[in-house]
Amino acid sequence: MNRIVEWLRGEFQVQTLSYEEKLAHGLVFRGVSRGEEVVFLVPESQHVWMRKAASQEWKPTGIKVPDRVMR
Repeated sequence: MNRIVEWLRGEFQVQTLSYEEKLAHGLVFRGVSRGEEVVFLVPESQHVWMRKAASQEWKPTGIKVPDRVMR
């Protein structure tokens, strides 16, 4: 999980980020970016989805976590 956290933190310029839980549809990470709480979802496809913590709507980022990070 640490590799994914560090990669997401660098890719999305997130100040704080931590692993939250594993759901049936992917891994969930929660953090703070530009003063707003954000949530990331990384499913098996490795495509990153993001939403603001107050929202229920996931939005695709168009970015995929590299295989080397997922190992």
